[in-house]
Amino acid sequence: MGNRKREQLAAYLFLSPSIASFALFILLPAVMGMGLSFFQWDLTSPPQFAGMSNWLEFADNQEAIASIKTTLLFVALSLPLTIVVGLALALLVNRIPLGKGFFRSSFFLPSITSMVAMSVIWSNIYGRETGLLNYLLGLAGIPQVDWLSDPSTALFSIVLFSIWHSAGYNMLIFLAGLQGIDETLYEAAKVDGAGPLYMFRKITLPLLSPTMFFIVITSVIGNLQSFEAVYLLTGGGPGYSTTTLVYFIVNAAFKGFNMGLAATISTVLFALIAVVTILQWKLQEKWVHYN
Repeated sequence: MGNRKREQLAAYLFLSPSIASFALFILLPAVMGMGLSFFQWDLTSPPQFAGMSNWLEFADNQEAIASIKTTLLFVALSLPLTIVVGLALALLVNRIPLGKGFFRSSFFLPSITSMVAMSVIWSNIYGRETGLLNYLLGLAGIPQVDWLSDPSTALFSIVLFSIWHSAGYNMLIFLAGLQGIDETLYEAAKVDGAGPLYMFRKITLPLLSPTMFFIVITSVIGNLQSFEAVYLLTGGGPGYSTTTLVYFIVNAAFKGFNMGLAATISTVLFALIAVVTILQWKLQEKWVHYN
């Protein structure tokens, strides 16, 4: 056996535990879930083949259709704001002469803090009578707002919470990308008379595009699967205004005991993530620069 063959065999041997765990805990359940979408199952009785009935029920279910719209709107609102805030924090921390470690840790802390604890804090911030946010609005003479009980503001409140939770993680990734940019490029641009805004547009953003592409991919996938904040802050309400796809799946499976419908929506979510990810991979050729 040649050296190349031995290296390939060694690589596959080292990869085999990961491949086996992926196949057992991700690939197999995904395939079984797709198959379950053609069955009726309430967790107690044996599954019964139902053909396309679950898919027809999904097409007629107003809450399911609303959850898709809500999820897409949530992604559209939170993604650009999270990226902008994360990049702004990274630029700020990167330029601070002292205390970088403190600020980096402080901004990153919400990303690793218990979601339950953070939800309790933010539910108090959003409180109508005693909430901090309404107190600040009252100081400015603005009427109180039912942040979590009004359909027009509930989703936006979840978006703000999501930004606060994930911006620190994005900041850390952007910061790593910024520190990988050669400082001589900025020095050369300064010699040529370039200003800060020009250097940001022509040097920083193009060289950060691979980092931004990674953040966009992971953020979109994460936002499409949003559940914890909705469950803890609004419970999907009021109405269907904050019911996301994953929240609907959990309700269908463990409240309605309709595992077939839940598997159907899970398949739709999988297809949605796959389409969005493939689309982003195709579009990256137009704006991501690796050299």
